[in-house]
Amino acid sequence: DTKYIALTFDDGPLSPYTEQYLDIMAKYDVKATFFNLGENTQANPDLARRVVQEGHQLSNHTMAHNQLTSVDAQTIYNEITRSAKVIEDATGVHTTHIRPPYGDFTERSWLGSGGSITATIRWNGDSEDWRLPGPEAIVNNSLVNLHSGTIVLMHDGGGDRSQDVDALPALIEKAQSEGYQFVTISDL
Repeated sequence: DTKYIALTFDDGPLSPYTEQYLDIMAKYDVKATFFNLGENTQANPDLARRVVQEGHQLSNHTMAHNQLTSVDAQTIYNEITRSAKVIEDATGVHTTHIRPPYGDFTERSWLGSGGSITATIRWNGDSEDWRLPGPEAIVNNSLVNLHSGTIVLMHDGGGDRSQDVDALPALIEKAQSEGYQFVTISDL
């Protein structure tokens, strides 16, 4: 039986990390899902287009990374729909999937989204890369509870992601050696 894993990257696109991830994944023939911020997509539309052109899934991470559980309904709606429009304008991709910032999303958040989304995507494999724990720890954290259906959280924006760049080949090789195939969230 084939086992599946989904790599996801939040907060991009951001140079040079998004390009470096794309180069690595092309080498291993791996597909991933990028949860882009609208403001970073606006600033780097060519990078967002490259993500799509290389067969990866592009999804929404809100316009400016506001915590959706701590803002009013209009702000929730604007954060989601403005980012979706920016992503569509830049890439032609219409996305109704969102990864809520910090993974925080409640019934009130759903109501505030005003029917603009069909799914919120969280994760069950946390690289904890934001702690900058080193490449080896990023690999181990990501794969500690590895099973078919694991969704790994990493970042291509929000700061220095060079540890992730160093970790990615080892993470891919380790999962592939255990029989895992990398797929997008929609394929998962």
